[in-house]
Amino acid sequence: MPGLTITFTDEELATLRVTARREQVSMKAYAHATVIERIEQEALRAGYRQLRDELGQADSSAIRAAANTSAARIASEAGE
Repeated sequence: MPGLTITFTDEELATLRVTARREQVSMKAYAHATVIERIEQEALRAGYRQLRDELGQADSSAIRAAANTSAARIASEAGE
């Protein structure tokens, strides 16, 4: 399986070690999950931008309003 060597400063590596330990995973597993999460977030953003460009302004505003309503409901249910 292909791999990737990443260079960290001593401070960055120490932070990675602490964070991975807190998450109870290896540093390799934590770094992999973090990179994959970032890739997925960017794919979602790109999809959103494409959808936004394809929709009209009124549709985009309606979607944004629905998302804000959903976020407020989730926060309320979570007790925030």
